[in-house]
Amino acid sequence: MNKISVVVLLLCCSVVQAQTSLEQSIAQIAHSYLKNKPGALIIGIRKAGQNKIYYFGETKDGNNQKPDNNSLFELGEVI
Repeated sequence: MNKISVVVLLLCCSVVQAQTSLEQSIAQIAHSYLKNKPGALIIGIRKAGQNKIYYFGETKDGNNQKPDNNSLFELGEVI
């Protein structure tokens, strides 16, 4: 079974970014993290009182199934 990592990023910034720019940055970070390694990544963002969750990678190598809210996780934290 592949491990699924969860990274929760809490962004507290005074500069307002366009939603697409933020989503592009998150996707770039996720793809860079997963490059050349199996597994999946979930990134949760809390900004302006709103939560948004992004799903990347595969739950098992080669199955093309992204993780979801029912996936089992190995928890990690970025500070």
